[in-house]
Amino acid sequence: MPYVDMMTPRWMTMDTHKLTIQLLWSGRKGKSQNMAGQCMASIKFVSNNRYHTNAKIKEFLGLESDERNKPLPKKRTSVPPSRYTDSDETDVENTPTQRKRTVIPKPQRNVAQMIVDEYQVTTLTETQKKLKDMEEENEKLRNDNEKLRTMLIRGILAWAVAQNANSASCFVRTLLTAVFPIDVLLVSNLRGTSRDSGPQRQALDKMKVDAIYRATLQKWPHVVPSSIGAAINAKLTEIRGKKKERKNPETLMLFDD
Repeated sequence: MPYVDMMTPRWMTMDTHKLTIQLLWSGRKGKSQNMAGQCMASIKFVSNNRYHTNAKIKEFLGLESDERNKPLPKKRTSVPPSRYTDSDETDVENTPTQRKRTVIPKPQRNVAQMIVDEYQVTTLTETQKKLKDMEEENEKLRNDNEKLRTMLIRGILAWAVAQNANSASCFVRTLLTAVFPIDVLLVSNLRGTSRDSGPQRQALDKMKVDAIYRATLQKWPHVVPSSIGAAINAKLTEIRGKKKERKNPETLMLFDD
């Protein structure tokens, strides 16, 4: 924008790209109203936009410029993508929380250990032996389960028969044959026998005998404990007597008629 140090003209036109000064001046005598005069001027600055021009004019006139009071625009700071940076490189207080990438190291192959492992692999013979042992163990467990199943069935059946007994002695004899196998009853006695008195008899299991006593007294509270022992001895004598008549002890009657 040119600044002209001269008398104030009627109007002035300014171009932003080239310097043009046109002055229309009518102060001289004898000149026409539209006659243009020439004068000397000194160029102070050249502007390329109107905002800069207005600011310079206000500066020369001593006025405050709104353009000068405006703060300078802040340059936007570029933020790299989070997937290409670690969270430690940025400020935690000024930046949002970013997930830190973790790299799992690849395990290194130990050639020597691999060779040792190959030599320690079980052979076909060892594998077959292990399978055979497992089959034998399964067969043993299967047999044990069958025996347990038979004992449970016998116990449930004997308990059902004992509940329908009409006397304490019948109740005792039924539980006795349910708790003890026939083979044990043939060679046993209630308390056992000494060496000096006849054939040797082993005593029955005390825990099982006590269980028979408790069950009998619970169902028949008025029964004397000695009568329970007498019923047990009577049943043992009966079983041994039937064994003499029959060769196979498994065919003996387990329950009273």
